[in-house]
Amino acid sequence: MELDLETMLAEGPLAVEWAERIEAALPAERLRVQLTWLDDTRRQMLFSANGAHYQQLLADFRQQVFGA
Repeated sequence: MELDLETMLAEGPLAVEWAERIEAALPAERLRVQLTWLDDTRRQMLFSANGAHYQQLLADFRQQVFGA
């Protein structure tokens, strides 16, 4: 099966589970959200931004959520 990632990305946000399996096909500039299972009721979210646009989005998110 071949994925048309360019078309999917042009249409808006795209969530990819197990993205490390297709790392070479992903755009260099992106926002990565890593979810880690902590227990039955808690998850940890780790955000990392590559590229100026996504770094600004993450900075804005941090400001709105944490005021920092």
